[in-house]
Amino acid sequence: MKVAEIKKAAEKISKQYGMPAPIVEKANGNPDGKSGYDGVQIRSELTMEEGGVELSAAIAKINPAYVCEPQGGCVYFVYKP
Repeated sequence: MKVAEIKKAAEKISKQYGMPAPIVEKANGNPDGKSGYDGVQIRSELTMEEGGVELSAAIAKINPAYVCEPQGGCVYFVYKP
């Protein structure tokens, strides 16, 4: 996982929308809460309508194999299946 690049992209998009810097950290587990995937959790103020779509597109540019899924609210989980 390219955590530094994911963090940089999330910070850039948050700044564009005037939101505070997101918290980006490595996490174990997949979106269903089961273990098995290493991933990155992004906790931000970005909703899907305000920056979330751009965040997903930016992560796909980092690595097309990465999946960025919204977890509800302003939390996103990035993993490689």
